[in-house]
Amino acid sequence: MESSHKKDQASTDEAFTSPHQVLISNIIQKIESLPGIVNVSYMDYQSADQNDIQAWERKYNCSMPEDLRSFYATSNGFLLTWSILFDGQKQSLGRMEINSLNNLKRINDTRNVNGSITLDDLTCSDDESQYSASLPQFDPSQSWIFELDNCNGYGKVCLVYTVDTGSKNQTSREIWFLDRSLGWHHLTDSFTKYFRLMIMHLGLPQWQYALTSIGLSPTAKQWFHMYAPIRLAVDTGKVDVNKVMIQSDEPIRNKLDSKRLFTTKNEKPDKNIAGDRRKPPSAKRSNSNLNRSMQSKAK
Repeated sequence: MESSHKKDQASTDEAFTSPHQVLISNIIQKIESLPGIVNVSYMDYQSADQNDIQAWERKYNCSMPEDLRSFYATSNGFLLTWSILFDGQKQSLGRMEINSLNNLKRINDTRNVNGSITLDDLTCSDDESQYSASLPQFDPSQSWIFELDNCNGYGKVCLVYTVDTGSKNQTSREIWFLDRSLGWHHLTDSFTKYFRLMIMHLGLPQWQYALTSIGLSPTAKQWFHMYAPIRLAVDTGKVDVNKVMIQSDEPIRNKLDSKRLFTTKNEKPDKNIAGDRRKPPSAKRSNSNLNRSMQSKAK
């Protein structure tokens, strides 16, 4: 009877295994195989109770997307961090996070209880310039914005509900990124697609900016060159990921060289670039040319 119970329990666990858990397991193995990685930490959250999910829906009067509901049914939040050894010092680098159900709060709530400035006060403007007109404007009466990740202060990843003006019975639920200048950038049309993007970018600092017109900062781009060069090339449209994977049988393994990692464009490398076929003239050839020039002048 005991073995039968364990078998049934195992089959039950397999039935409730979500695609997100499979991605998490795979990415942990991937990160641990990268050079210079230390202290890969994964917070194992308990699943959210279905009653709590339903209470959240009643509180905000909206239906949670099925893929997000499935995620919370297996894990009430997500946090995976990893560090590197940089010049002999441990430095925190990668971070992937999804807020717990309790922290999945609306950030454009029109009810201003304490009199502070709200998101709506900042995003709703009478400026009719060409720039402001190009930005999406979420009417607080027709949209609900919930914070999925505060991105360590460099922006916010949000679950955005918007009501179709043509039919109030249809509501779109998408993932958007709010940068520090309060500009909105569309990321994906579902939570699962966003979760996959987060995994593919390894949680590198400011990775969401790679999918915006702003782009990555120079420092963030250097980290991408070290740990996710193919992903960076795909995000910037410089390479077809399918062609790269076909041509390369070996996975990329970069060695962490702190002397080369943050060199500026003005600094010249010690060796010639492999792709540059232009070579400086040899010393013998230069000396012989100089001698011939001096002899002609002497004559």
